[in-house]
Amino acid sequence: MRWGGQVFLSYDSRDGSRLANLLRHELGRGSPQIDCSADLTTIDPDDALDEAATAIDRCACFLFLATPMSLQGDTPTKLEWKLAFDYKKPIVVIQAGESAPVGRLARRPRIRIGQDQTVSAEALRLLIVGTATSEGELQTVQGYLEDAREARARARHAS
Repeated sequence: MRWGGQVFLSYDSRDGSRLANLLRHELGRGSPQIDCSADLTTIDPDDALDEAATAIDRCACFLFLATPMSLQGDTPTKLEWKLAFDYKKPIVVIQAGESAPVGRLARRPRIRIGQDQTVSAEALRLLIVGTATSEGELQTVQGYLEDAREARARARHAS
């Protein structure tokens, strides 16, 4: 896969807007330029799911900004990362604060930052662009294989 520069940045606006804007700015001005323009805040709520699905389907990588609010049960971010899993996208988790993702998200590459700190844009850029390398693609496939094994084990125990 060749790096196209477009990522989908998923965040909860209640506690992630400031950091999402900082990430968008920092990644957009470096080299290679990473476009985090996918933002669904301006679209009609009736079309939100279709718009999100289209944007996630087209992106090269899915960034999930894991803040305390985005990790709660039923949030729009949950729908977005479920779509990313459905489309088998490379997923990079940016953990802001102490709350850590669990399950499938916990197995994805992750950068940890404090809630009020800035992220190392260059480290994040390398991780994102790395998802398009042969090694990155293999890591993504291995993550999805582990997901399938876990689902299979759960199905066996349920029956």
